[in-house]
Amino acid sequence: MRSLFVALLAVLLFAVPVMAINSVEDVTAGPGNFIAPTPGPVWQPSRAILFDNGPFVTDPGAGYGGADVSRVQSSLGMSVYGFGCQQVSSIIVADDFTIPASETWNIQSFTFFNYQTNSGTTSTITGVFIELFDTDPSLGGTPIWGDLTTNRMDVGGSLWSNCYRALETDPLNTARPIMATVCTVPMTLNAGHYWLAWQETGSLSSGPWNPPVTILGNTTTGDALQSVSGTWAYIVDSGTQTQQGLPFVIQGEIGGTPTEHSTWGAIKSLFR
Repeated sequence: MRSLFVALLAVLLFAVPVMAINSVEDVTAGPGNFIAPTPGPVWQPSRAILFDNGPFVTDPGAGYGGADVSRVQSSLGMSVYGFGCQQVSSIIVADDFTIPASETWNIQSFTFFNYQTNSGTTSTITGVFIELFDTDPSLGGTPIWGDLTTNRMDVGGSLWSNCYRALETDPLNTARPIMATVCTVPMTLNAGHYWLAWQETGSLSSGPWNPPVTILGNTTTGDALQSVSGTWAYIVDSGTQTQQGLPFVIQGEIGGTPTEHSTWGAIKSLFR
């Protein structure tokens, strides 16, 4: 009887599906489907760019239909299409930026670059969840703004970037169209070094994924982090084991000094 119970238990254990935590999509995922782009709007920055964390377009106009390509540089040994930040799997990514001394930034929006495999050029991204840290979250940084429960994505704010993520040996592949996803989050930040952390949701089963900062001829492009199962680590290309950055854009304007903001706030309050 005991042996029968053990046998049944083994059957049940093998029958229960295990949810995989997908932190990376690399070349083992295969090429994906061919999907011809459909006519539609393409993202264009609508505000002044305060900060750009790095490029991802490597071959302008070299993709299908004259679109741009973000090349996975397999000739250098690189193999990652994108890094996961799926809220459903509690995966978080983070990267840093610095506001120069004596400057104050009036931030209007953050734009993130993401994709879901086989989505077509109509975005399937449904949410972006943001936290801002006062220092490296892997070293005990404290969140100073935001949370990972409030969707900050603009309504209709995710559009095709006119770029595909593709292997350099397959530049016309259309399976991974990169979206630009805008989050309007007005805030004022003083000079300092900050870490931006985010998660994403989408309507497809694959991803969302974030392509790395990509620079031709370079295998190391930044110092982004990824938290999987609560443990932070630098994100690295699985082929070269080199650290990668993640592209994002901060839009807004450079404001006055903190004293000027405080004084102007006091003056405005007199007329309320």
